[in-house]
Amino acid sequence: MSETETIKLIKKSSEQNPATVKKFGSFSHVEHKTAFWCVRTKYTPDGHSVDQQNQEFLVDIFDSGTESGLNPKLRYRCETTKIGERAKGWDAAESIERALANVQWYKLDD
Repeated sequence: MSETETIKLIKKSSEQNPATVKKFGSFSHVEHKTAFWCVRTKYTPDGHSVDQQNQEFLVDIFDSGTESGLNPKLRYRCETTKIGERAKGWDAAESIERALANVQWYKLDD
């Protein structure tokens, strides 16, 4: 799946405005979550792949919606968790692309 297709998928899946769920559920805060399961090949510093060093991650994109009352620059949040470990990184931004770009992926390596 291309980057453009992924962003379109996330935006389409979050069309159900969190404010609607918040209203009907009497919740104080609601975010829409889109989850991805990913496999990443670990590379050595010189760019060669390391055999049998695939790493599995969960990448969750949270969308607080336009009516959340939060700063619009913090609408999207990306949380990345290495399978079998606690979440190691997340960042908030005004767009899905920026939230993903803000993740310090290198810190997720062993």
